[in-house]
Amino acid sequence: MKKNRATEFIIIFFLALLTVIVTALSGCSSPALPGTEETYANGLRPQGTDTSGAAAENEDTEDSYTDSHDTEKQDAVTTSQGQEEPEYPDIVFDTEVIAGEPGEPMRINWNPYKLPALFSEAGEEYGEGALDFIKALINHRNTVSFSSLEVMKAVEDNIFAGFPLSALASVTFDAESLSAVFDYRYQRDEHLRKVTEFKERVESIIAETLLFGDDECIAALLLYHWISSEVDYFTHAYEQWQTNAYYALMNGESICYGFAEAYSYLLLQVGIRAEVLFLESRSDGAEHAWCVITVDGKSYHCDPTWESSVCSGAGFSYFGLTDQDRNDVFALESAHYGNGALSSLYSYICGDDRFAALNFPIFSDDRWTLDRENYIVTYSGKRYAFPPSRSKT
Repeated sequence: MKKNRATEFIIIFFLALLTVIVTALSGCSSPALPGTEETYANGLRPQGTDTSGAAAENEDTEDSYTDSHDTEKQDAVTTSQGQEEPEYPDIVFDTEVIAGEPGEPMRINWNPYKLPALFSEAGEEYGEGALDFIKALINHRNTVSFSSLEVMKAVEDNIFAGFPLSALASVTFDAESLSAVFDYRYQRDEHLRKVTEFKERVESIIAETLLFGDDECIAALLLYHWISSEVDYFTHAYEQWQTNAYYALMNGESICYGFAEAYSYLLLQVGIRAEVLFLESRSDGAEHAWCVITVDGKSYHCDPTWESSVCSGAGFSYFGLTDQDRNDVFALESAHYGNGALSSLYSYICGDDRFAALNFPIFSDDRWTLDRENYIVTYSGKRYAFPPSRSKT
C-alpha cells in the first residue's frame, strides 16, 4: 500500500514538473507592459504587433470616422504617391437671387461663381478655366487642369485679385502639365469652415449696408463707405501675406490691393461691374491699386484706400473721380487693368463728373446722412446733391 502511494507520488511529481517545463517553454515572451490593455482598448497597438487581423476587424469603424487630421494625411499620401485623390461630393451653394420688399435689408445668396468681367468677356475658355480653379479650391481638391497655356497664365495672373478665397492656399502652376497644385493652409474640415464663414461674412455685409430697392449709385456709394471706414491699413500685410480681399473682409485690415479687391468683389456680388486698376512701380517707388466702377454705363475711379486715410473714411473725397482727377496724382498711362494677357483687353474713359459735389474735403469724422430718394448727402449741416441713378441692383 505504501509502495503504491510512493509510486503515485512520484508520478504526480514528474507530471507537475513536466507541466512547469512545458509552460515555461511556451510562455517565454515578455510580460505585458503597463497600460497595454488600455492601449488596445483605445484602438492603438504596440509597435511590431501584427495588425492585419485587427485592421480588417476595425475597417468599418475607421472608414466611418475621419477627422480633419486624417483627411489632410490622406490627401498628402495620395498626392505624393501619384494616386487619385479621395472623392468627396462637391459643395453645393444656393445662388438663387432673393427677392425682397423695397426698404428691407438686402439679402443675397453668395455666388462664388460670379467672375470679374476680365474673365467673362475675354472668351469662354478663360471663364471656364477660372471657374474650374474656383470650384477646385472651394472643394479642397489637390489639382486642377487647364485647356491651354494661355488660359492657365490668365488664371495665374488674375484669379488672386478676383477671388478672395485664393488666400486659403498656396498655388503652384505647372506649364508642362497645364495644371495647378494646391497647398492648403488648413485641413479639409477647417478649410470648408473658412469657406462657410466667408460666405456668411459677405452676405452679412450686404444685408447691413444695402436695402432692397437701392440702385447702382446708392449701392456703390454705401459699399465704398463700408470698405473705407471698416478696413484699416495694415502696414505689415506684405510680411504676413495678408494683401488680398479675404483679409480685408474677414480681418478688417489689408493694404491697397486688399481694399480695392474687396470693394470690387462686393460690387460684383450685387451685379455692379468693377475692375481693380494697378499702378506699377514708378521712378519714385510708388505702387498702388484702386477701382474703376461702372454705374449707369459710365466709368469712375474710386479709391477706398486713400479714403480710409482721411478721417477714417468719413466721406467720399475719392469716390467717382474722373481721369483728370486721378491724373492729378497718378499718370494713368502707367496703370493697367488686370495682369498678363488680360491687361490690354479693356480701356476705360472716366470723364463724367457726376459725383464732383461729393468730393469735398473732410476735416472730421462727423457722420453724414444719405437721402436715398432724393440723392442728397448731408454732412456738417451742408447738403450735397448728385444726379439720380437709372439702374437697380
